[in-house]
Parts: sequence; C-alpha cells; structure tokens
Amino acid sequence: MQEVIVYRNPLEAAVWHSLSSNGEIIFPMIAGVVVFFVVFAVAQNMLSRIYGSWGRTGTITGYASLATGAVAGVATTWYLFI
Repeated sequence: MQEVIVYRNPLEAAVWHSLSSNGEIIFPMIAGVVVFFVVFAVAQNMLSRIYGSWGRTGTITGYASLATGAVAGVATTWYLFI
C-alpha cells in the first residue's frame, strides 16, 4: 500500500522529509529545548531570589532569564549540529 502526502508548501515538505529520514537533526533540537528549559528555570530561580519577583524587577528578571535560556539553547543546538 502506498500513501500520497500533499504538503502545503516546499518548506513543509523539506522539514518533514528531513525529520523522518534521519535522526541527526532531531537530537540537537531536543537537546537545545531541554537546555533552554533547564537554564531558564535555574536563572529565574536565582534572579528572583536576588532581585525579587514582583513589579518591574520581576519583569526584568523574567526577560533576562528568557534571554539567557534562549542563548544557551541556541548555542547548544548550534554546537551539536557542528
């Protein structure tokens, strides 16, 4: 039995083909997401203990934690792709 899959655009077809053909691409992405959440949680915990979690400082600590986690996640993904 053969299936016909219709994609909406060429980018979607390329993404699903690369994800389904080999596992090389999915492992670095999953590792990057895990690193993002771990670094975000640790940074948020540390910064909220030091600066507090209410008001304007809470907003700034939240953004700083998100930025730190994003940089760590992207750096991990980039490093594992190389």
